[in-house]
Amino acid sequence: MKELHSEIEIEASAERVWKVLTNIAAFPQWNPFIRRASGEITTGERLEVHMQPSGAKAMTFRPKVLKVEPNRELRWRGQLWVRGLFDGEHIFTIENIAPARVRFVQREQFSGVLVPLLARSLDRDTKRGFDEMNQALKSQAEKTSIPDSYWIGEELDWQASTAPVELYVELPYWLMVPDCVQEIEVNGHEFLVDIGENFVELYAHVVLDSRSTCLYIGPPQGLRPDLLKAIKRSKATVMSRKCKTVLRIHSDCNKDALAASRETGRRRRAAYAYLTSLCEAHFDVVNRLIQQYRLATYDYFAYELSPWDIPMWFVKMRLGFDTVKIILQDYLTWDRKPMIVTGKTRERYKLIDPSKLQTALTLQPSAGEFDLMDALNLMERGNYSDAVRRITTAIETQTEFALRQELLKKHSLPDVEKRLKASENDFPGRLRQYQKLSDRKLSDALAKELDITRALRHSIVHDGKRIPFNERGRAQKAVDTGRWIFDWLENQPARFDVREKKIGKRSLGRHFSLYHSEITPAGVVVHKPPF
Repeated sequence: MKELHSEIEIEASAERVWKVLTNIAAFPQWNPFIRRASGEITTGERLEVHMQPSGAKAMTFRPKVLKVEPNRELRWRGQLWVRGLFDGEHIFTIENIAPARVRFVQREQFSGVLVPLLARSLDRDTKRGFDEMNQALKSQAEKTSIPDSYWIGEELDWQASTAPVELYVELPYWLMVPDCVQEIEVNGHEFLVDIGENFVELYAHVVLDSRSTCLYIGPPQGLRPDLLKAIKRSKATVMSRKCKTVLRIHSDCNKDALAASRETGRRRRAAYAYLTSLCEAHFDVVNRLIQQYRLATYDYFAYELSPWDIPMWFVKMRLGFDTVKIILQDYLTWDRKPMIVTGKTRERYKLIDPSKLQTALTLQPSAGEFDLMDALNLMERGNYSDAVRRITTAIETQTEFALRQELLKKHSLPDVEKRLKASENDFPGRLRQYQKLSDRKLSDALAKELDITRALRHSIVHDGKRIPFNERGRAQKAVDTGRWIFDWLENQPARFDVREKKIGKRSLGRHFSLYHSEITPAGVVVHKPPF
C-alpha cells in the first residue's frame, strides 16, 4: 500500500471550503487537478472524475462515494479497470484550527499490483496535482464573496478559555490617596485595583490627543534600556507629560480575542470590538471605587466617569509584554478634523458653511430646544440620568408652548394663562387637550415610550435613581424617542431637517458598543450576539 498526503491552511470557514469542494460542477473553472467531475455527492453513489495533473496524462475514474460528512470529510474509492489492479481511496478532510481558519488535508491510499510500477509517477505527478489543487482551493475559498450571513465577531472563538490581563486607564483628576491596592467588589466579583500616580508619557516631537506619537507610558524607572538607547540614537525631540492618577485593574479576557488582537484583517477588527466591550464593563469597577472615595473624602473634583472622560484604555497581557490600545470615544482622539472623501472631492469635515452660520446667529430656539440639545450632549458625556431629565423637560416645555398656541386661537391671553396655570401639574391632560384642539394624534408607540420616559424621570428625581454606564441603553432610547416626540410637537419641517438629516455624518466619532458586557460573580462576561 502507498499513501500520498498534502495539506494546506485556508483562511475561510469550514462551511465555505466544503461548499467550494463539493460544487464539482465548477471544477473546470478553478481545479487544476480534477479537471471535470459529475455525479451526486451522496454516500453509495458513483461519480465520474477526470484527473490530469499538470504535465501528465489524463485519467478517468468512476469512484464510489464512501463517506459524506458535511464540513468535515469527503471520501471515495475508485479503481483502474478491475479491482485489485490499481485501486485508490481518496480522502478530503477539513479541520477547524481557529474561527474562519481551517486545515485542508487531501490524501489517497493506493493498493494493487500496479502500484509499485506507478510509484514514481504518483510521487511526482499525482503529488503535484494534490498540491496544485490545494493551492487553487485555498485561492477559491478565500475569494471575497457575499456570504449568506455575517456578523462582526464570528471569527472569534467565544468559548475559548480566559487569560489574566491588566487594564490601565488614566483618570482626568487626582485621587488624593497614596499609591495603594484596593479590593473592589461588583456584583459578587472582587477586583484588585492598583492606584498609582508615578506614571509618565514620553512623546516624540509633539504631544497629541491620539497618543500616536507616544513612545512610552509607565513609571519613569520602567523604561526599557533598548528603548532608551533607540530614543537617544534617533536624536528625536522627546517631550514628557506627567500623568494624573492611573488605575490598573486586574481582570481576565478571552484568550482567542487576545490572540486575534495581534493579527491582521477581520479577526483583529473583531478582537478590538471585543476588547472595547471588555473595557466598557469595567466602568462599574472604576465608578464603584470613585463613589466610595467621594463618600469618604467629599473631594470636590472627583466625579463619575464615562467614555467621554476616559476614552483611552490599555489592555496588557499579564503573561507577556504585548499591550493593546483601545479607544472608546474616537472624537476625543482626533488630532485634526477628519477628511471627507466624496468621489474625487476631498474636504475637511464640516457641518455648516461660514455664511450659513452667520445667518444662523439670528435663529431663535423653539420652546425647550436648548433642553433637547442638552439631553443629546449629556448622553455623549455620560450623564445619562440628567439626559433623561432634560429630554422630559424639553417635551413638557414644547407641549405647553404648542397648547398655548392652540388655546390662543379660541381664548384671550389672560384666559389662556389661567387655563395653563390650572393644568400645570397635569401633563397627560395637557397632551390630550393639545391633540384634541390641533386634531393631531401622537402615535401609540411614541405615547407609550413617553410614559416610560416620564416614569424613569420620576424615579431619578424622587427616588434617587442613577443610570449607570451598563444601563445607558435605557437613557439612549428615552432621548431618541423624546427627540421624535419633540419633532412632532414642534411641527416645523425646517427644524426637523436640521435635527434629523445627516445624523450619520454628525455621528462620526461617537461611542458605540457592539457587544453586551456585564460583571457576574465569575468575572467580566462579554456576550456573543444572540443570533
